[in-house]
Amino acid sequence: MSGQTGVATIEVEVTYAGSRKGPWKQAYEPSAQLSKVRGDAMAHFEVADSTDASGNQIVYKLMHGGDTLNDLTKTVGAESGDKPHLELRLVRQVIAG
Repeated sequence: MSGQTGVATIEVEVTYAGSRKGPWKQAYEPSAQLSKVRGDAMAHFEVADSTDASGNQIVYKLMHGGDTLNDLTKTVGAESGDKPHLELRLVRQVIAG
């Protein structure tokens, strides 16, 4: 394996409580950024960041356990600790406008 360590792919599972769809799962290379996971999960759950009629911002964040993942440039491998599976939640956040 030319000096590489860790796993070749990481199975990422994302749940979203606001959807009737089941969990979304996809395998990613450890070098994939969390921004890619967020975008793919949002497409699956058919949600998008937006502003409502009252001027409130609606944004979707990834969470790992109880931690909000604000640095979406972080890689899947770094977030999983190079474990073969990563479970995340997509949460809807409303920011008063």
